[in-house]
Amino acid sequence: MYRRSRPRATPGAVSDTNFRAIVQAEQGDAVTVRLAIDLDPRGRVRRGSSGMEEAGFVGAEHRFHEAEAAAEWAERFTPTAPRVRLFEAMVEQLRAAPAVAATGRVVELGVGPGYLAERVLEGLPAAVRYVAVDFSEPFEAIARRRLARFGDRVTFVRADLLSGSDWTDAVGSEPVGACVSTWALHDLGGPDATRKVYRDCAELLAASGGGVLLNGDFVKPEGTAYRFEPGRFAVARHLEMLREVGFGRCECLETFETEIEHPTPAQNYALLLAAWR
Repeated sequence: MYRRSRPRATPGAVSDTNFRAIVQAEQGDAVTVRLAIDLDPRGRVRRGSSGMEEAGFVGAEHRFHEAEAAAEWAERFTPTAPRVRLFEAMVEQLRAAPAVAATGRVVELGVGPGYLAERVLEGLPAAVRYVAVDFSEPFEAIARRRLARFGDRVTFVRADLLSGSDWTDAVGSEPVGACVSTWALHDLGGPDATRKVYRDCAELLAASGGGVLLNGDFVKPEGTAYRFEPGRFAVARHLEMLREVGFGRCECLETFETEIEHPTPAQNYALLLAAWR
């Protein structure tokens, strides 16, 4: 459910022509968004040349090092039908990837509460092993409980994706057939950080003889008047960066919950594929 408080003028922001009102919006996944709306002196929303409300900013702040915040996110971000479709599409790609069959090893970046991992481990042969990487101790604890039934098929790695080669070193020298991620890389801060992780994945997979990267993450949809946090950027930019770091086949397989006029932080995500062949 989407709840919006009544707009209130920000102190010191009132002028003869307009003022900025800050609206607090709470989305079902327990994130809070600050939307800056331009109002005229009568309290009416000003419209831009596009005719859409200039409703400002879409983004989220997380406290994943806090157990309560991680548990709340996991509870509220349980797989809905569109999210399940994303997971199923990723499992289908992994089943079809020769490198996964050859190496029997998949690495997830940002395992979170383990929703994707559970689907992958259920959908792939029992011989496939899974490396679950995350920087959050509370999320690792949640994922360990969810994935306990898979026993030693799962290895947990606590690492920061932006700390040099920490995560790739921790994954080890055994070949990797696929790197996967959902709703994680956008939280790293922006395109430069995402490019760094894409490059790490390219090098890791190249060292294993080739493989596939699947990233299901939030993006900025074309045609929206809203500003998005730096980590949520256009699909075309993602594909450009994937080519820049060396992948040969790069494409957007599908987009999910697209909303241009009134986007929320839980909407607008895409499944991106990058492979050496």
